[in-house]
Amino acid sequence: MRLSKTVNGQKTTHIWDGANIVLDLDNAGAVKNKYIRGNGLIAFDDNNNARSYYLKNAHGDITQLANQSGTVTKNYSYDAFGVETNPDLADKNPFRYAGEYYDQETKSIYLRARYYSPSLGRFGSVDTHWNQGNMVYGDRDYKEGELKQPEISSIQQSANLYVYGINNPVIYIDKSGQAVWLIHGTWSNSSTWKQDVRDNIGNFFQEECFTGDWEGENNKESRSEGAQKIANEIIEYHNNHPDEPIRLVGHSHGGNVAIMVVNILAENAIEVDTLITIATPVRKDYQLKAPVGQHLNVYTYGDSIQIKGGSIWRLGDANRIYPGAENVRVSIFHWGITGAVEGIDNHSRMHSDLGVWEKYINPKIKKEKKAN
Repeated sequence: MRLSKTVNGQKTTHIWDGANIVLDLDNAGAVKNKYIRGNGLIAFDDNNNARSYYLKNAHGDITQLANQSGTVTKNYSYDAFGVETNPDLADKNPFRYAGEYYDQETKSIYLRARYYSPSLGRFGSVDTHWNQGNMVYGDRDYKEGELKQPEISSIQQSANLYVYGINNPVIYIDKSGQAVWLIHGTWSNSSTWKQDVRDNIGNFFQEECFTGDWEGENNKESRSEGAQKIANEIIEYHNNHPDEPIRLVGHSHGGNVAIMVVNILAENAIEVDTLITIATPVRKDYQLKAPVGQHLNVYTYGDSIQIKGGSIWRLGDANRIYPGAENVRVSIFHWGITGAVEGIDNHSRMHSDLGVWEKYINPKIKKEKKAN
């Protein structure tokens, strides 16, 4: 995270609350701007204590400022990639396109992990997630001799390591250039996450989606090895981006792998901001040992695999809900009258059903990074 910037000998110091700037201080340590936040950016007070309220469009761009009387005092407009029309160099408000911090002197937007240039439509540095090993086949851990299948979403996202918003800024914004980890279930792989659901998650969190792959065998050893592999990837990411939020989404036993990842990360003093478990068999031997910013657990009584598929003879049937989580129940009639009796199908499709995300999951998610 950037602590300050100096322009023509004048230093501006940033005061952070988690992943957000809440104060800008001048050379003498006096407050230049104070930024008021709630569920997002609400207003700012300048050094004369004059308050301006932010008005945004659906993309999250700051389009107007209004004073305390409700009178509009400033209008902003941008092209698709964020180039501002007729910028005012005397404007004290730094938050502009996509609701992010704009550096007028370099004409770039500060996005914590990287700087973005609207005039170029590109970041100034590469997306560090991608390497020669995952650009074509994604993050799946293939077994020896197994035929590798190209992953279209990985090819698209890694084709240009400087690209902004998957090169579609009308729909997407890129909050930091980093990722949400999607973890598949037993006897599955990363292809289980449909593209429209990936797009939904990426757009909602304003981050790209990557997959945490593991062998997917139905035993504890496979899940433990998979959790350690994914945790190692996240630890490496965290070392490069210590202030970026960490979010995990797991389907079926992938949810239990995600829980194990949380526990491993906690041993390394790394906290998870968002954990979403979907159709996960809730068992006594897979429980959180560390707090998370938010744990959403999504289930339906029409899922016959969640409780029987998670059964082990010593512990009995698995449960559907987690104590301490925000448990979200999907109606058994979400898939129509026949959905009530399609137990296996309900288990297999719930995590990658866009309607489930839009109706049941998106409204419950807290997007702000957990404060330390």
